[in-house]
Amino acid sequence: MALALLAVGSIGAWLNAWVEPQLQVIARQQTGIALNNIVQKVIATMDYDAADLVSMQRGTDGEILTLDYDTMALNQILADALEKIDMSLEAAQDGEKDPNLDEVLYEHGIIYHVSLGSLSGFPFLSGIGPQIPFRFRMRNDVSGSLSYSAEPYGVNSTMITITLNTELRVNTLTILSITESNETMELPLLMEIVHGQIPEYYVPRVSS
Repeated sequence: MALALLAVGSIGAWLNAWVEPQLQVIARQQTGIALNNIVQKVIATMDYDAADLVSMQRGTDGEILTLDYDTMALNQILADALEKIDMSLEAAQDGEKDPNLDEVLYEHGIIYHVSLGSLSGFPFLSGIGPQIPFRFRMRNDVSGSLSYSAEPYGVNSTMITITLNTELRVNTLTILSITESNETMELPLLMEIVHGQIPEYYVPRVSS
């Protein structure tokens, strides 16, 4: 009995000292990959006309006098994007059909296979041994914002950019622990090069 307890204690110590740190690294890596894949696919399906998001007025010499961003439309895009991302993440974890993409992204949920040797902590054993499946469950808290920029581009041109910034606060659950992380992504909604330059003192305007 004492030997059995000692063996269990030794296994527990090995799991905490060697396996758990490896799992945390893998969990962060695979969570980031899964989130990036899902978010990019969701944004690619969103239906909006980039030309309607910003308008400009020009002077008699063709210079850009004002840029007006349609914040009402942009805020609606932001709200829709965050809702769709959250729905897609839930479906991916459960191995269900994505309601936005009409396909199953992860048939058996978000699972990663790790060789037993890779969990040993010894580099020369990496990739050796049976493959052990681990399921990652993410408790998602999705938030986001929009950023705008208009920068000189080349000779007498301007690059107009509207970016969707997403932040996902994630708790990734493995068999031994919960790993907390923040995943941030910047996804362009509009990248357009227009003829003409903005004045140095220019401040973009937003309209509601």
